Amino acid sequence: MSRPFDHIVVLDFESTCKEGTPPDPQEIIELPSVLVSLKDRTVVDAFETFVRPVHHPRLDPFCTELTSIRQDQVDGAPAFLDAYALHRAWLAGHGLVPPAEAASAGGGEADRFVFVTCGDWDLSTMLPAQCAASQLPVTELPRVYRRWCNIKKPFGAAFQRDKGFGMPTMLESLGLQLEG
Repeated sequence: MSRPFDHIVVLDFESTCKEGTPPDPQEIIELPSVLVSLKDRTVVDAFETFVRPVHHPRLDPFCTELTSIRQDQVDGAPAFLDAYALHRAWLAGHGLVPPAEAASAGGGEADRFVFVTCGDWDLSTMLPAQCAASQLPVTELPRVYRRWCNIKKPFGAAFQRDKGFGMPTMLESLGLQLEG
């Protein structure tokens, strides 16, 4: 029998982009997360860091317009491997993953949370692509980075909606405001 999760971590990457075809490799430029207690239905904590792109360090004007992320924000940010280490340490600080040194020594993971994304792109496409660009094997990530809940699926089932809706539509249906 599976036990319910204690928390969710809402995650929504921003990445390098340009009009038309994205740069190759596309890189994460913002790594934000919000930790939510399912028991209390409250925000426990938030994490955010900008990420300095290495392969295409200059943001395209289209990317800045789309994401509102400025060049000076990524210029002073850590590269992905350091940003990932900060994110993992944040999760470990909440007891959601073992500290990196415990994991490398064989420490196990508790299944106390799941990432929640709006679509599959963040964790099925962008994170593996970023790992490849950073020479970090995806298999070295804690398992929790390789499983997630695409919120569009349970929302679509609950509200009997087909594809073609996004976060603004879901929030409006729930009477919630878009933040961030």
